[in-house]
Amino acid sequence: MKMFRTHLLFLFCLTVLTSSAALAQSIANYATSRTTGITYNSIAATGSAFSSWRNNGSYSQDDNRSYQTDIGFDFWYNGTRYTKFSVSTNGFIDFSSSAADGGASTGAYGYDNAAFTGNGSGTWLAIAPFYDDMTAQGGVDALGNSIKYLVTGNAPNRVLTVEWINMACTAIPHPA
Repeated sequence: MKMFRTHLLFLFCLTVLTSSAALAQSIANYATSRTTGITYNSIAATGSAFSSWRNNGSYSQDDNRSYQTDIGFDFWYNGTRYTKFSVSTNGFIDFSSSAADGGASTGAYGYDNAAFTGNGSGTWLAIAPFYDDMTAQGGVDALGNSIKYLVTGNAPNRVLTVEWINMACTAIPHPA
């Protein structure tokens, strides 16, 4: 009987070990591929500039947030319907009705990355593809030429595209 148990235990271990090895997969069997199926087309020439910005003071090209703009369709985010959005020079769009100007502060909608939290006290109603302390480049209309948006398609298949064009990371220290 003892020999039978030993053989049974051996057979069990052999089955488990060989079946695990047979199901194991090697990363060498996979290739990395990044594709969305959507071709990138810049909207620098065709997009609309934002008509108004909250911070028109000394930081107008840096640490600024637009007033709300119509999305052009219903956008559902975290289970809530939104029809308007704001854009920041710091690489994010948000759906908040907050009056924060995104100025030189570490609070919500400011340049400090730590403001993105899930606890409701920070910049949490946002999509942040380029969130960093960025600034629009100079020129006659730096904000008008650096951040544009465009709604394309027909209902119910509309797409909102926002593009940050030739932005630069800010190297200037911010006031405390």
